[in-house]
Amino acid sequence: MEDKLTNALGAISRKLGTNLKLDYAEEYCNSEQHPLKKDVQKIIVAGSSVCPLCESIRKSAELSREQSEIHARTTQRQVHDFITANSLLSDKELLNAGFKNYDVADDESEAAVNKQKAIKVFKNYDAGKGFNTLLLGMPGVGKSHLAMAILRSLNETKAGKAKCLFIKVDMLMNAIRETFNAGYAGGKNEMYYIQLLLEADYLVLDDLGAESGSLDRNGKASDFVHRVLYTVLDGRQDVGTIITSNLAEEEFPDIYDTKLVSRIRKNNYLIEFINTDDKRIKSIELD
Repeated sequence: MEDKLTNALGAISRKLGTNLKLDYAEEYCNSEQHPLKKDVQKIIVAGSSVCPLCESIRKSAELSREQSEIHARTTQRQVHDFITANSLLSDKELLNAGFKNYDVADDESEAAVNKQKAIKVFKNYDAGKGFNTLLLGMPGVGKSHLAMAILRSLNETKAGKAKCLFIKVDMLMNAIRETFNAGYAGGKNEMYYIQLLLEADYLVLDDLGAESGSLDRNGKASDFVHRVLYTVLDGRQDVGTIITSNLAEEEFPDIYDTKLVSRIRKNNYLIEFINTDDKRIKSIELD
């Protein structure tokens, strides 16, 4: 063993361009750290006697801890960035939506009341409660904004310990349909997308109903849509799922079958917009 250590130190010395002399101490080590290696002669390092085997074990453990910490930080960052890496949304500005920039006319308005309800939803999710949240109302009233505000707040408070995902339902269905094409060369399939949604600790299903052409209140969801949505919602019972829709709650049975409606409405907290104006409609001035 001494020869091996001498050779190793010699190699280091040559690499560093120094003349490293190995001085042995008169002491021997029989630490329990190396039960199979007895009477290991210590060496002199910076005036102190050190067991080379104990030092090697210590350095190895230190390196292992550092690697574990790097892995943990990397995993934490991946979880934190899950929302930006995997969400499906057409309006990228939504990624900046928060409670602070959700403007309300006054504290008594319906929008202000619903904002407070959304904050209450966030606090309950953050406390570990699992339930569905339904944000319902006409287009442009801020349903998606509040859904994203809840999601982003959870993403920050959970500090990389919970995966958050925002999915526009019609984009999801189109992405899955694309994998059915004969010429599709990607590695994703229907089960990939379903697993992605099931993997999320907190999920927004945005604009439910648009995927079935139901904005005009005539569309019936296809078997394909039923299959995907039912599989996702059945697998997400009693966890944090937020659903936004332009449909009224009583209109769900007109679009979806009884089993799916039951999953949508199970343990749901309703935030409904009835009197809020479309926030997207704004006049602008041109130079």
